[in-house]
Amino acid sequence: MTVGVLFPMLILGGAGFLVPLWTVSRSAAKVGDVTRGIALASLIMFALAFFIGAWVFVLNGAGLHLAMQQAPVQTLSLLAVLAFKSALIWAPILAFMWLHLATRANKLAGEIMAREGQSE
Repeated sequence: MTVGVLFPMLILGGAGFLVPLWTVSRSAAKVGDVTRGIALASLIMFALAFFIGAWVFVLNGAGLHLAMQQAPVQTLSLLAVLAFKSALIWAPILAFMWLHLATRANKLAGEIMAREGQSE
């Protein structure tokens, strides 16, 4: 139970916090740059959730290799559905990270405008 549920939730929750810090530049002064970084983070999170779902599939004793040989489309579909369902964990964290990083970008943009106004 712990390996199949708790660890993937902790990994995805932590990654939902850390991946945006990696995909959004610290010098981003535009909300659009933050949004593009969060979009990239969501794709990375989906891929991570897909592979974690495959890992849990293997840990539960279901032969992933055999399932891929017998029904590849259904197996990939199942893993994709599990990855989409895992968005219930990481998507809210990404939303909060977007708010935080967008606020930081607006603050940085304001500081840049203030510096430009002082230099004139």
